[in-house]
Amino acid sequence: MTVSDQPLYRQLFSSKKIMQWIAEPLTDARLISSFAAALQYNNGASDELVAGGRLFLVIAERPAHLAVGLMAATFTAANATSSAASVNAEVGIMLLPSAQRKGLAHEALAGLCQWLSRRSEVNNIICNITNGNLAAKKLVTALGFVYCKQANYYKLEK
Repeated sequence: MTVSDQPLYRQLFSSKKIMQWIAEPLTDARLISSFAAALQYNNGASDELVAGGRLFLVIAERPAHLAVGLMAATFTAANATSSAASVNAEVGIMLLPSAQRKGLAHEALAGLCQWLSRRSEVNNIICNITNGNLAAKKLVTALGFVYCKQANYYKLEK
């Protein structure tokens, strides 16, 4: 994600419809600071995935390469007993309504999960989904995520 993606970021994070399963839509002031923080995370990203880090990626529709969504991975310490370099990756995805129901979410999230699975420092890939978000539940289940009732999230084993 780069500075040129700010209109897309604004469109996604200020939309009541898109944000209904995530959080309250962001205000203009919060959008500015949130986008700046996202850019800072991406600019600070290195080849290593570390706890406390985040990665934001743009989803583009082919063949026009039109930016239609964002996905992110947030990295947290895997657990107290694992090595300091071991992280869990929590993934999320947002698409403009015009890009939904076209298979883009499946393709994009599958690619991200494949990339994360190849990383030795990633212990688990997880996804938190609000109860009513049936489309997201269907998506992650199709990708092989399994619901973990005691943790209340979906998990993809490596």
